[in-house]
Amino acid sequence: MKKIFLMLFGSLLSTLPIYANDYDSAHQNLTDIKKNNGLFIGIDGGYALNYTYLDTILEDQVNGHKYNGYIIDEYDDYSDGIFDYGIKIGWYFKNSDMRTYITYKRNTKAKDNDGYSDFSDKVSKVLLGYDIAFAKAGDFRFAAGGTIGYANMKLKIDDYSASYDGFDIGGKIGAIYDINSHNEIEFGLRANYSFYQEKTVGDRYIGGRTYDINIKPYQLNLGFYLGYNFKF
Repeated sequence: MKKIFLMLFGSLLSTLPIYANDYDSAHQNLTDIKKNNGLFIGIDGGYALNYTYLDTILEDQVNGHKYNGYIIDEYDDYSDGIFDYGIKIGWYFKNSDMRTYITYKRNTKAKDNDGYSDFSDKVSKVLLGYDIAFAKAGDFRFAAGGTIGYANMKLKIDDYSASYDGFDIGGKIGAIYDINSHNEIEFGLRANYSFYQEKTVGDRYIGGRTYDINIKPYQLNLGFYLGYNFKF
């Protein structure tokens, strides 16, 4: 009887590694699902080179005809380095490395002087984003994505100041590091291009006609970012 008991006990012990391996595999699968499924919130910030081009347009006050800004050299383009920061809330699609989110972003003031005028602007944006991870290496996921949405520029040129509404489109490529199932850090490079509405900043009398001076801003940001996300 004792021998039979020992044989049964030994047989039970020999199966434990199998059950342990099955448990580890199931636990790993659940962890992976939890990483890439559901709601997340995050913050991010970065540094970018800011390039702003002011397209100067003459508009005839009588007939409304418009002429491109090469006719006058009233306003120039300018550039500066800026820091941006923002918050976001989003959703990881179930059992995948795809996610979507909405983000609110602002940047520090960009300012420059062309020798004649002082230029400055501050920009805020509300963007819809979509990212997908295309490769993995350990706890790193390499990802790319894009954003699209609304931008607002508070522009100041000497004594003139105005608020411009616009449209922004952007792209990024980087990596996401999974600290654990609830926390991740992301970093990489990104670019954003914004174009804004046209507004009148003054007038000019040329050749017997009076023209409105309109400007239409365009802006390009190139830089890097660092962010943190909490996954529920």
